[in-house]
Amino acid sequence: MTQTVNHINQALTLLDSPLADSRKMAILFLKEQQYKEGIPLLLDLLLNDPDPSLRIVLIQTLIQLEAREAIPYLLDLMQLEPELGVKRVAISAFGYLKATEAIPLLLELLKQPTLPEQLSKMILWSFHQLGQKEVCMDLIDNLLLDTFPVTLKPLVIQTLFQLEAFSELISIFVHLTPDLQEYLLSLWVQIDITTPLLATFQKESQQVVWSAWLVFKHLQVFSLLPSILEIFPYWENTLQNQILQEESLRTLKNLNGFEKIKQLLEQQPKNHRFQHNVIHLASILPSTQLIQPLIWILLNAPLEHQPQTLAAIKKLDALSEVLHALNTVTPLEQLQGIEALGHLGTHLTLPI
Repeated sequence: MTQTVNHINQALTLLDSPLADSRKMAILFLKEQQYKEGIPLLLDLLLNDPDPSLRIVLIQTLIQLEAREAIPYLLDLMQLEPELGVKRVAISAFGYLKATEAIPLLLELLKQPTLPEQLSKMILWSFHQLGQKEVCMDLIDNLLLDTFPVTLKPLVIQTLFQLEAFSELISIFVHLTPDLQEYLLSLWVQIDITTPLLATFQKESQQVVWSAWLVFKHLQVFSLLPSILEIFPYWENTLQNQILQEESLRTLKNLNGFEKIKQLLEQQPKNHRFQHNVIHLASILPSTQLIQPLIWILLNAPLEHQPQTLAAIKKLDALSEVLHALNTVTPLEQLQGIEALGHLGTHLTLPI
């Protein structure tokens, strides 16, 4: 024990040595001994040692000692340090030491168009370590800048992904280049994107909803279809946009989405809001593929849905298909269908 104390005292003395090798040996010994009482001396040396390689060793030692008191010194060092390698290690220290105080400085640095790529990469790594979602919007701004290095954009996406900025990434998907869209899709298939995608569909911005729809289309997340129809009233105004209507219709057709709707209706016979929104879907995206889901609603859903359902069926000129269906359903469904058609005052021949 006494011998160790003597060695520590000797190491503290060597911190003032004019020889860089002696100072390095002293620093490494204190690191090995986890001698936290020596942190004040190490901090003083950090801002004054003339050897950049020793400044790197000092920072690594402070990281190992978990010296959060080093953060103000590291912030000062970033303003004064001319050496790229030292700055890189200092930035890594902000991540290791969970230095949220450094976020404004790191964001400011990242905006500099001349910032060396290795520093940009280390800043993004530190953001991941810090785990602070407050940086996400700044990162997204950089991602959308034409002046931001193209080679770094996948790393920005990866950082945002690690920070679980899923809704934010969905919202800007439409603005990304095809190669970045493909990269982001490759990340999304690894997780359950249901909740953030659904949340994005509820946004008021038409561009954001359109972006969410593109993600839905690419990933074919049809487990979301009932949920999307659950929130349909939130985005029906957006769907009045002709381009989005046409693309929605085309996508649902190409991916057999309408067939899926009928399956989901049968699986959730008491989900009345879902039924209502399917009727609404048919009113603004009329398609013959919705005839069977509408007939199912007419024969099984609450009676208050009948007027709207019949109106949608009439719009599709499908009353004869309703009559045909009445020959194949249960007596209870047949009775409900006959009653509904009777309200039309129609003279069509009903099945006996």
